Parts: sequence; structure tokens; C-alpha cells
Amino acid sequence: MGGAGICAYLTSKHAIIGLTKTAALEQGPRGVRVNACCPGPIAGRMTFKLAEEVFVGSNKTFAETVPLGRHGTPEDVAGLVSYLLSDDSSYPTGTAHSIDGGFTTAWSRHCGNQESRRIFRI
Repeated sequence: MGGAGICAYLTSKHAIIGLTKTAALEQGPRGVRVNACCPGPIAGRMTFKLAEEVFVGSNKTFAETVPLGRHGTPEDVAGLVSYLLSDDSSYPTGTAHSIDGGFTTAWSRHCGNQESRRIFRI
């Protein structure tokens, strides 16, 4: 996913995924698992402040752009991290797990939408 004006932000996110895969390859022979948690719009100050900037002049939130119709919670993210740290997750390594309510899955749907093109400057 990309967007105008957020090059450094997106570069850092993609770097984490590359680092995760490389570290998994390097550390796998030692039995070390390396996975990434990639949260989307999680309820909190940063998400709400960004929504004010993106949806200027409306009461709209990112929850309306998420297929599940809500912001994620810190507990949603903690649940995924807890699973990845548990013995129930003993085989996955080098993976990136989106926890975004389908936000990135729906991104292509938003790309053709005129309002989304204005909001996300695409």
C-alpha cells in the first residue's frame, strides 16, 4: 500500500518486513522464530488525530474505511502478539501478519473512489 506524502513512513514499514524475513533466515537454524505484527487503524490518539487531518470538515473516521467497520483495539494487537509468542505458533517464521480489520485488503476498492483519491492523494 502506498500514498503520496508518506514515503519515509512507508519505507520504514516495508523495511521491517524485509528485516523480519532476513532475520528469520539467519536465526531459523538456531530455533529462533521472527515474525512481524502489522497493525492498521488502531483506536488511539495517533489514529484519531490522523483522521482529523485526512477527513477535514467531516466526522468520518478510519473505521468507515475498514471492512469490519471498526477501529482495532490494543487488545486485538496484543492477542496476535500473544499467539506469535506462544508455543501454538511454533512453526511460522519470516511472516508479516496484518491486523487491520481488512483495511489493506479493501485498499484496491478505495483506489478508484474519488473521495479516497482526494483523501489519500492517489
